[in-house]
Amino acid sequence: MPQRHIDTTEPMSFGHPPKSLDYESRIDQMFLERHAPPFFVVNASDEVSYLSGTLGPYVRPAKGALSARVEDLLLPELRSVVRPLVAQVRDEGGPKTEIAVITVDERSQWLRVTVDRLPFSDGDAMIVLQQVERVSEAQPAQTQSRTDPMRAAEEELSSLRRRLHSAEAGHAASEQELRSANEELLSMNEELQSSNEELETSREELQSINEELETINAELSENNAQLNEANSDLKNVLDSTDIPKLILAQGLIVRRFTRSARDLLHIDDRDVGRKVTDLKWRIDYPELADDVRQVEETLQVVDREITNSATDEYYQVRVRPYRSIDDRLDGCIITFFDVTRRKRAELELRESRERLAAALEAGELGVHVYYPETGTLIWDDRMREIWNVAEDREIDYDLFVDRIHPEDRGTTQKAVDAAFDPDGDGKYVAEYRVLQPDGPPKWVRADGSVRRQEGAPDRLVGTVRDVTERHEAEQRMQEYAARLELTYEVTGIGAWEWHMEGDVSEWTPNMFDILGAQRDAKPSLAMFSEFILDDDRDRVMGELEAAVESGELFDTQFQIRRGDGEERVLMAKGRAIYDRSGKPVSMVGINYDVTEDVEKEARRDLLTNELNHRVKNSLATIQSIASQTIRHAPDMATFKKSFLGRVRAISRAHDLLINGETTEVTVADMVATQVEPYASRADDKVETRGPRILLGPSVAHALGLVLHELATNASKYGALSSDAGRVEIKWEAMTRENTPAVRIVWREIGGPPVHPPETTGFGSVLMEETLSHSIGGHTEIDYNPDGIVAIIECVLRAGEE
Repeated sequence: MPQRHIDTTEPMSFGHPPKSLDYESRIDQMFLERHAPPFFVVNASDEVSYLSGTLGPYVRPAKGALSARVEDLLLPELRSVVRPLVAQVRDEGGPKTEIAVITVDERSQWLRVTVDRLPFSDGDAMIVLQQVERVSEAQPAQTQSRTDPMRAAEEELSSLRRRLHSAEAGHAASEQELRSANEELLSMNEELQSSNEELETSREELQSINEELETINAELSENNAQLNEANSDLKNVLDSTDIPKLILAQGLIVRRFTRSARDLLHIDDRDVGRKVTDLKWRIDYPELADDVRQVEETLQVVDREITNSATDEYYQVRVRPYRSIDDRLDGCIITFFDVTRRKRAELELRESRERLAAALEAGELGVHVYYPETGTLIWDDRMREIWNVAEDREIDYDLFVDRIHPEDRGTTQKAVDAAFDPDGDGKYVAEYRVLQPDGPPKWVRADGSVRRQEGAPDRLVGTVRDVTERHEAEQRMQEYAARLELTYEVTGIGAWEWHMEGDVSEWTPNMFDILGAQRDAKPSLAMFSEFILDDDRDRVMGELEAAVESGELFDTQFQIRRGDGEERVLMAKGRAIYDRSGKPVSMVGINYDVTEDVEKEARRDLLTNELNHRVKNSLATIQSIASQTIRHAPDMATFKKSFLGRVRAISRAHDLLINGETTEVTVADMVATQVEPYASRADDKVETRGPRILLGPSVAHALGLVLHELATNASKYGALSSDAGRVEIKWEAMTRENTPAVRIVWREIGGPPVHPPETTGFGSVLMEETLSHSIGGHTEIDYNPDGIVAIIECVLRAGEE
């Protein structure tokens, strides 16, 4: 390919600004990359030194190691063409061209192979491959002559001649190369023969040296065996010791360590040869480098105490010099002694002494030691303070006895003698008074024990504390208990304490009186529960258990049957007591009789209900009276007079009931008062007959309620509700359970037919409960179709009257 000429003269301008050389280079580069045919360059050694990126389809490397030679890279069809052309160009010069036929993807292609020398590189040649098209054999007949086959054959023959010529030239070149290679091989063979003679001489020398080495090796093997034996002994010694040891070479380099040092120092065989300060130990030993330096400088042993913060262990570290066989300093050896038990014992002893001193100080205890053989007494400062003895005064047993109150000397001496008794337990406990020169005596408590020497009593060691305040508090408590007992007795409250373990209780005398129990009985919760009525027992026991579990106040009310058979109502209050672990251990509380309060409450509720009922009945009664009065009144004046009179009768009946709580009332007055508002005796609708009988206030009130209820019902539904109806009321004295009583018969005649009620109304309940619950009476009602008959029996006075 001819070289491109670049004109350096100023280009002509056609209305556009001139382009730079860089611009032209980019155009040339673009053409070469996109439109130039494939090419490559071979050097003087026939190796490819450069190839274009489009040469890929024509490259087929030979098997084996990668080579840059032309015959190892190109397709076989191209190798036979390129090699002769390159040789021809080098010999004759000028570009040479030849047509080659190759097969790519099973299709034949015709290539024009052009070879030209590179003028700027001696021996290098450029090979360009251009694809060409062969003239088709199917052209029209008018353009084809009969001489074309001859011409094609001649061209093909000419091509074959050129190839043959190129092959001969390549063969000649190869033959020349083979000759050169043969000469080189002959030269190398001569050199190898010379080297072989030298090697034979060296072999004899090496054989002699080998014999000498075998002798030295035998000596080294024996020395090595001795060294291995010594190392084995050293290893066994290091492994058998339970004391952690670490051997350091100079420069703090790890040389050796015992097996027990592995876990303590967190070290293994891989750390041998490393600097010990680079390792991460499990113990706190920041002074290691300073201690090693001090040992190397002074050759003196260094002892130090360190700790393992992870395990809270203590070690005594000893660093000593490590000397070689020729007595040279060659590092140091560090030994770790486990002193954890000793250190903890020392700490525990110190803490124990501190606790003892704190306990003695907090408890204000004095310590004394008594030697009976010599009579010697040793007191601390607190003992002298309690006895009020100066520090410079000598203490002996006589001083001790003289300061004890005369009334307590005998019992105190007996306690001392009992403690020194060989057959006793050696314990000494006593409480006595100590005389004071400037004040009242002090109460003290002494506790101690006898120490024995070879089985014989040797000394008495004990403590003394001032318990004067406790004795005074006990005296105050006794006085308070006496006052509390008197309070229980006056108020009738029974106090108790129940110990849950074993079900044991403690009762005050009033508890026995409330329950009607024998004073010599052994109180317990089981015994107490037997007095509770069956209807309330399970509920009370359940509330008691709930209060114990929750810690809340036990507060309940229940009925009991006393030992004499009387039923009463009690109120109980108590609270559980727990130990430090939260376990309930006991309960304290009180019981008191609320029977009268319960009865008063019941009467109050009954009166309230009666008031509500009576108000309703009063309104109904007034309405009934108004209705009956207006039916029988000829005019409004008569109605007004009759109606107001009956309303006043109702008012008087109420006044009589109210006054009946404080004055006595006859049966006749009570009957007249209750019946008059509904029908007077002048109307012949009510007939009363009976002796004069006085009623107590409670009985009169209760009986008035019953008669009022009968009269109200009679006026609304019974005999008094019709013109033909009437009521007979008769009473007589009688005896009820050996108690004066009255019997009243209420009989209704001529009224509307009577039908028994389907349900029991408030009036019937009121009549029954008023008499039976309040005064122990009885009411019996017969719903006869001709008229109601009611029989009332009750005592004349209630028990409290």
